Parts: sequence; C-alpha cells; structure tokens
Amino acid sequence: MISAMEVKFCVASLVNATGYKSTKSLEFLRNLVGRIKPSCVLELGTAFGASAAYMAATIGDGKVISIDNYSGMYAKDVANVQTIMDRLGFADKVTLIKGDSRKSGEVLKQAGIVVSPEIVFMDADHSYNGLVAEYSGFVAMLPKKHIVIVDDALADAKDEVKFVSELMCKYAFCVTIKNLHNGISLLCTDSEYLIKIADSIKDVITHGRS
Repeated sequence: MISAMEVKFCVASLVNATGYKSTKSLEFLRNLVGRIKPSCVLELGTAFGASAAYMAATIGDGKVISIDNYSGMYAKDVANVQTIMDRLGFADKVTLIKGDSRKSGEVLKQAGIVVSPEIVFMDADHSYNGLVAEYSGFVAMLPKKHIVIVDDALADAKDEVKFVSELMCKYAFCVTIKNLHNGISLLCTDSEYLIKIADSIKDVITHGRS
C-alpha cells in the first residue's frame, strides 16, 4: 500500500484532468475520513477517481464504494478508473460500480452489497431533482451518526443551495466551506462529527496544503 503522501503525487495528473484548481478539497476529504475511520464511504460520482483515491488512503479497514454511470465528460469506462486504483494499491479499498447515482440503493442491492455508510459524498447529478432522488436512494441505508457531503455548493449553484437548504431541517449541523474547490456543504447529525469536520478544515488551512 502506498502512503497518503505518495497518493498526492501519483494522482497529480488525474487531479488536473478533473479540473481541480487545487487539491485542498481532496486533502480535506482525506483528513476527514482519516479522523472518522468509517466502515464505508458511499461516493456518488466517480469521475477519474481522485476523491475516491484520497479517501481510500486514510480509511483504514473501511471501504469506499463509488457509483457512476460513466456517461459524462470524464472517464468513459469503469475499467479505466479500476486501472488507476490498481496502480495505486487501492483495489481492496475502492469498489467501483457502474450504475445510476439516483438509485444507489437498488444498484448496491443488485451488486449484493449491504452497507451503512457513515459518510456520503454527493458529486454526480447536480440538478435539484437529481439531488433529491440521490438522497432518497441512500437515506434508508444511513446509520444514526453520519455525514452527507454535497459538492459544488457555492451560492451561484442554485440547485445545490436549494437542496441543502431544504435538507438542513433534518440535521443538527450544517457547514458550507466556500474556499474548497467549488464549495462543499456538510450536514451531520452529531457534534463529535462536527468537531472532526472543524479539525479537518483547520489541518488543511494550517499546513497550507494546495
């Protein structure tokens, strides 16, 4: 298994291809997963696998399950991303599934996978209706303590902002970080998780990771 630091360099070209201006959002996800050590992270929207790789680097005994229909502007085939994961040594940490992110529950059931993800990272369908459908697809799987992360959540992303605003009533805490990529919102049910979110943000800022 390669180290988390090596991952940063191994996926540098991959990160550039996905359009990231910096790797701060990826470092944040890596730090957060490292602090929580979830048994499972459910990622909706794989692209080239950058976020899946960073989260896999610190997930410990857990696993990242990433669902994508591979019909967008990024990787066109799950095999391409699987090759990257194999090369990074994450074949046993990341499960890639081709399927509809709006029907994650059905997709996982068809794959024979039963999980209760403590972290869900939503970065697939960015339309309001798509986000609502995605949440409906996985909400029954969530344990009592969990975090839902919504990517691209800046104020000009009206669909994401509307979705997060409506979801806030279901959660004790909601944090939006504007200077990570295109902004991310995190909704969590537990103050312990809120502290770990804050520490993960502080770590990225303090160490000036970019």
